[in-house]
Amino acid sequence: MKKIWTYILLPAFALLAACDKDDDAEKPATPAIAAVYPSAGLPDMIITIKGKHFSTVRQDNKVQFNGKAAIVIEASETALQVVAPADGSTGPVTVATPKGSATGGIFTYLPPLEEYTVTTLAGDGTAGSVDGPVAASLFKTVQGVAIGADGSIIVTDRGNNRIRRI
Repeated sequence: MKKIWTYILLPAFALLAACDKDDDAEKPATPAIAAVYPSAGLPDMIITIKGKHFSTVRQDNKVQFNGKAAIVIEASETALQVVAPADGSTGPVTVATPKGSATGGIFTYLPPLEEYTVTTLAGDGTAGSVDGPVAASLFKTVQGVAIGADGSIIVTDRGNNRIRRI
């Protein structure tokens, strides 16, 4: 009989000891970052941060890219849309709300895009088919451009069914 009480009372006592009233108290839900998309980009690009427990009040979410403040433009409990800081650098993304903060995901800043200069070498934008000095030349529909072995520019003028050299 003593063994039966041991088998009945010991598990019940262990169950009661495991229950703690503090465990039942509701704890504030701290934010968590699941993903940063895209994970690489340029300054001033719009980035989406997915996660949970973000503030739905846009201004209550403080986002930083490697320590530099980002601008939050939209907020929901599971996603934030932010503008990558212009003066930021590659590093972790941090979200702070009144309930806590989270760090997760690395945002990589890409090198700036190359800038190109477009110059008119021949013609003046008027459609036509005129050979001659570059300023007086006219083309109808330029389709492609290539550089010849001698450095000259070769243009396919599809509208005039011609290949021309400048």
